[in-house]
Amino acid sequence: VGVRPYDFGTIGNQFGTSLGGDGGFFEKYDNLQLPIERIAFATNLKFEVAPNVTAFVEGRFITSHVESRWQPPADFEYGAVTISAANPFVPADLRAILAANNAASFPFSRVYEAAGRRGSDSDRTTFQFTGGFRGRLMDRFNYEAYLGYGRTKFESQAVDARDQAKFLQSANVILLNGQPACADPVARAAGCQPLNVFNPASTPAGIEYARVRDTYNARNILKSAGISLSGPVFDLPAGPLEVVVGAEARENTAETMPSLSVQN
Repeated sequence: VGVRPYDFGTIGNQFGTSLGGDGGFFEKYDNLQLPIERIAFATNLKFEVAPNVTAFVEGRFITSHVESRWQPPADFEYGAVTISAANPFVPADLRAILAANNAASFPFSRVYEAAGRRGSDSDRTTFQFTGGFRGRLMDRFNYEAYLGYGRTKFESQAVDARDQAKFLQSANVILLNGQPACADPVARAAGCQPLNVFNPASTPAGIEYARVRDTYNARNILKSAGISLSGPVFDLPAGPLEVVVGAEARENTAETMPSLSVQN
């Protein structure tokens, strides 16, 4: 295609939306509805173990899996990349323009569709059980006592995200022994692979070097116990005076394990 001025297209509104031109069309990546897989199970059991004494167990289990995808990595989100004029991937016509203007480098920005659409795969599992006894005392009061336990586990994995530090290493390319290579020797020793930002699909190893598949895990646990008593205490002219008393104790714990990128 060669080097030519950027076509901004026709400005459609005050927010900079353009009609035509070289701008990206990111709405094509939007999700109208996320695919969700959900399985749910609930139970409620009770058994009369003695007169005025009923044992009960209540439980539920829910698991879900959600996959979401959005735009591929783009430099306008991470910041423009500075490309050296000595980068061996710079096209010849652009290199001539840079040389004619004594430009040692230039800012570069694009959408990297070859890197795939970014997204996340998330799994959430919740189960909760409550068991206890309820009944009547002295044929006058209603009572209930219970123990409960519940846990929610959440796991999420980032898909095809970009490690910006590694990306900048792979985009900074020199010619080494006649072959494109990452300019930073420390990065090369760590496995850096050169990326052709002008044609990313031609350097899949460079794309893979900066690809991130990070995980995030969280767990919440709730333990509870309670007891309640209700019923009439004594009679008044307008009717019996009823009271309700109860007590409940809860212990809630939460654990999180952020992604490796956040920890570092």
